[in-house]
Amino acid sequence: MRSGVFNGTESSAIGREAINMNGIPDPGDPGRWLVRPWPTNASFCNVVRHFLNVYVWRLVQDTDVRRQLDYFSAYRAALENASTHELTCAADWQWREELLAVVERCVDLFEARLCGERKVNHDHLRLPGRTALVLAPG
Repeated sequence: MRSGVFNGTESSAIGREAINMNGIPDPGDPGRWLVRPWPTNASFCNVVRHFLNVYVWRLVQDTDVRRQLDYFSAYRAALENASTHELTCAADWQWREELLAVVERCVDLFEARLCGERKVNHDHLRLPGRTALVLAPG
């Protein structure tokens, strides 16, 4: 199977145990992945790594609103369902909550753009005053 192409039945073997995989089909290119599959039992940190890799290498310059919305919607769902066994202190849990809030704001922004709303309440899209997350300018 070529990289990036799917047949809807992918799975990965870790050790002797097959693990079901998720993946997000590309809405603009049927038969290809927007986000390649990741193990359904992936940890929170593994999900973050997987989705950031996709974004940096494929979507950071993509202006297709449907792709961006599908990406961030899937990212949100994957984060919400990821195993949190690695999160062991209050700062880890704060990071999780802040990341989920940022991803939720992205979903809201791209939903608004997809619906043709020209004006978005930017106050809703701002990070809370006390946050450990730093966003790059621009």
